[in-house]
Amino acid sequence: MAYVEPVAVGQPLPDMPLFLKPEFYVPAPLEDTYRTTWDDFFPAALKGLLETTG
Repeated sequence: MAYVEPVAVGQPLPDMPLFLKPEFYVPAPLEDTYRTTWDDFFPAALKGLLETTG
């Protein structure tokens, strides 16, 4: 089984199931996890290489 959630650039990532076994999953808050990692842990020197303006 696959869960597909199409998103476009600029849209928040959806919460998705993370399957640990075929019949068991835990919810994965993708956008919150991404934002926390980007804001709190990603090196600032590398952020400048990835961020664009205008």
